[in-house]
Amino acid sequence: MTKPGWAIAVTAIILHGCVVESTTPAAVPARALAPVQAAPPPVIADAGAPPPDAQIDAVAQMPDLFGCAADADCVAAAKVGCCQNGEKVAVRANAADAYARSFTCPDPHPVCPMYLVQDLRIAECNAGTRACEMVKIEEVRCGGAGKDRHVCPEPYKCGAPKPGAEGGSCTK
Repeated sequence: MTKPGWAIAVTAIILHGCVVESTTPAAVPARALAPVQAAPPPVIADAGAPPPDAQIDAVAQMPDLFGCAADADCVAAAKVGCCQNGEKVAVRANAADAYARSFTCPDPHPVCPMYLVQDLRIAECNAGTRACEMVKIEEVRCGGAGKDRHVCPEPYKCGAPKPGAEGGSCTK
C-alpha cells in the first residue's frame, strides 16, 4: 500500500470507530418517577488514625512547653519551622528537646531565604502569665523587690530605677 493509500485506510478505520449514533431515551411517564431519598454517606474511619479520644489524650499528655515559675525555668531555643533563620522562642528549660521535636516540616526540601536574624532577646518568665517569653534586653525590668525580679545578662548592668518604676532596666 502506498503512503497516501495507507493514510486513507487508517483515517477510514479511525472514523469508522468514532461513529456515534444519536439516540434519545424514551420518555418516562411522570407518575413513574418517585422521589428518591439519598442515604447519608457511610462513615469511613482511617485505619491508621487514632480514635478522637486518643487524640485528645495525646494533647493532654504533651509536656508544658512554656509554663514557668522563675527565669531559671526558661531558655531561648531556635524557633521551629522549615527554615532556621536565627529567630528564637522562650521555652521551659526541661522541655527544649520536646519543643524542637514538636514540628516537622511538610516539605523535605524547602526553599529558605538566605539571611539570618541576630536575635538578641533573652528568655524570662512573665510573672503575670507564668509563661516563658522573649524580651529585649533593654526592656528587662531588673532589680526590684520580690522573687519575680529579673537579672541582666553579661555585660549588661541593672540601672537605677526611674521614679515610680518597679525596678531598673538593663544598660551596657
